[in-house]
Amino acid sequence: MNKPQRLFYILMFVGLISIPMLAGLWQPDLAVSETEKRELNVMPQWQGFAKSQNFFAGTSDYLNDHFGFREQLVKWNNAALRSLGESPTDKVVLGTGDWVFYKTVDPLTLHTQTDNHALYQERLRDRAGLIQERYAHSKEQGFDYVFTVVPNKMTVYKEYLPSRYAMVDLSVSYHYFVEQLRTKGHSFFFDSFKWLNKAKRIEEKPLFFKNDTHWNPLGAYHEAAGLFDFINQTYGHTIAPKAHEFSYSQTTDGDVSKLLGLMNHLESTEPYSITPSKCTERSLVKLHDVDGIRVSNSVCGNGELTVLLMGDSFMSYLSPYLAEGVGSLYMVKEGIKFDEFKKVVEFTKPDIVIEHKVQRNLPKELFHL
Repeated sequence: MNKPQRLFYILMFVGLISIPMLAGLWQPDLAVSETEKRELNVMPQWQGFAKSQNFFAGTSDYLNDHFGFREQLVKWNNAALRSLGESPTDKVVLGTGDWVFYKTVDPLTLHTQTDNHALYQERLRDRAGLIQERYAHSKEQGFDYVFTVVPNKMTVYKEYLPSRYAMVDLSVSYHYFVEQLRTKGHSFFFDSFKWLNKAKRIEEKPLFFKNDTHWNPLGAYHEAAGLFDFINQTYGHTIAPKAHEFSYSQTTDGDVSKLLGLMNHLESTEPYSITPSKCTERSLVKLHDVDGIRVSNSVCGNGELTVLLMGDSFMSYLSPYLAEGVGSLYMVKEGIKFDEFKKVVEFTKPDIVIEHKVQRNLPKELFHL
C-alpha cells in the first residue's frame, strides 16, 4: 500500500469515527433517553483543579450519553441482544412466546427479601397495619372498605418465564403480607390472585398485555366483576358490571417494550371492548382539588352507590367497568397519608372504598404511617 492510499484510509477512518461527534453538535441535546427511560448525564461544572478528576469523569459520562445517533444505535443494540435471547436491561425478563416481564428485583432472590430480610418484613407489617387502620376508620364512619393486591404479571403467567424460575415462589412477600392481615382479621380482603387465576382458566386469551406490566381490558373487566361479586357477598349490595364483548387487534404499544427500547418492534394480539360505553369518555370525568390532593370523578353509571377507588396506573382500565356499575366513582392515586385519606373520604362521602396495591410495591417503604 503506497503513501497516498494509507493517507486516504486514515482520513476515511477519522471521518467515520467523527460523524457521531459532529452529528451531536447539531442534533437536539436530549435530557431524557426515550429508549432507556432514564435521565442522561449533564455536562459538569469546572470547580477547580482539586476536583478535576470528578470533572473529567463527569465529562466522559456526558459525552457517552450525548454523541450523535445514540438513540438509534441503542435501539439497534437492544434489538440485537433480544434476538440472541438476552435482555438489554436488568429491569426486564424475556419470556417465551414473545412475553416480556417487568421486575423490580430478581425473582431468583426474591425469597430472601421476606424470609431473611427483617427490614422487608417490617415494611410488610407496617403496610398491613395501615390497611387495618383504614378498615377501622371505615367502620367508624359507616362506609364499606375493600382492599386487594393486584398480582404481578409474572405471578399469573409464570409458565412463560424462563425455566430457571420454575421452582421459585414469586409471591413470598404477598403471602407474608396476607398472613399479617389475617392476624387481626381480613374480612375486607378480596383475593385478586385467586379470582384472576380462575378467569385465566376460563378465557382463551391472556388477561395481561404481553408487552406491558398491566392487565388488559379483558383482565380489568374480570377484576371488576370479581370486586362486585365480593362486595355483594360481603356487604349485601347488588351491583354488577355491564356486559361487554371483546374483539382483538395487533398492537406494538407497551411500557415494557419501551423499557427494552423496542417500541414498534414487539407485536402482540390484545383485546378491546366493542361494547359502547360512555364511561370511557374522558370529557365526563371531573377533577377536584381536595387540599392539594387530586381527585377525579366519573358519573356515568346508572346505580345509586358512590365508590372511592384508590390505586395506581392499573385504575385506567379498571375504572370504566366499575363506573358503569355504580352511580358515582371517585378516583385518587395511592400513597396518600392517613390524614389525607380521611379528607378525601370526607369530601367524597363514599358508600364503598376500594383500595388496590400492586404486588411488587408491597415491600416499599411507607412514608405516611
